[in-house]
Amino acid sequence: MRSILPIQPSASDCVRRCNPILAEEANRWLTIVESPLRLHGNPELTTTVGPVPDPDAVLCRSNAGAIHEVLELLSEGKRVAMVGGGEALEKLARAAGQLKEGRRTNHPELVLFTTWEELHEYVTCDPSGGDLLLLVEIIEDHGVGVVLKAVQRLCPEDEAQVVVSTAHKSKGREWHAVRIAADFAPRDGSKTLSTETDDEDVLPDINLEEARLAYVAVTRARQPLDLGGLSWINRCPSFGKTSAGPVAALISSSPWDRLGPAAMSSPSPWDRLGPHPARP
Repeated sequence: MRSILPIQPSASDCVRRCNPILAEEANRWLTIVESPLRLHGNPELTTTVGPVPDPDAVLCRSNAGAIHEVLELLSEGKRVAMVGGGEALEKLARAAGQLKEGRRTNHPELVLFTTWEELHEYVTCDPSGGDLLLLVEIIEDHGVGVVLKAVQRLCPEDEAQVVVSTAHKSKGREWHAVRIAADFAPRDGSKTLSTETDDEDVLPDINLEEARLAYVAVTRARQPLDLGGLSWINRCPSFGKTSAGPVAALISSSPWDRLGPAAMSSPSPWDRLGPHPARP
């Protein structure tokens, strides 16, 4: 059985380590955030982008997405590890439990809600509540106790068959085979490209921070990459393949926009994204 311990890439490794197919996927997101940086793949390497039934790592957008993946993988009898441990998942589940019991919580993701009913109304009625909808569904379907028991069943990474991580915590790490979790998919009420449209002229409205997180996620695989929740981008093949035109007008504003060209000089905020793309 191959090891699933993550690889720690060096800054000079970005050209050697990936195939042009994987580099192209990464460059789509670099184009979306209007970065001048590009990955240049090594054609001697073999990389596939498609379904990965047995990934070494599953990368999630959120902690709620990580809870969902942990529950699913444990139900399949897998030995599962969580990058950074399960403390963040446990805290989120306990905070949800406090709301369910009628008590307020100081958890940063739930601190604004006074009751579970208020949270439930938010995720069902407000389009921006998609981030917490998955958490509400998990707690209502399984209960806090099931989530806490799942966290207790997590094992160390060197004993795991599959590692679950948020994309944020995966920065600077790689695995042989990676699947992108479903919580990267467009959420109800978002303006992101609908998965039901075949109109290639419809461009998504995507937040720059979301695009940077997607870049991190798709560059964690050395070999097979399952786009999973990011597969929606393939329904608009031209999206992200040009650095000019209407794409820029549809990207949501971000504090990064105000950094200007000087922000790309060293040290750069992009240095925190993991492997350094080759500068042109």
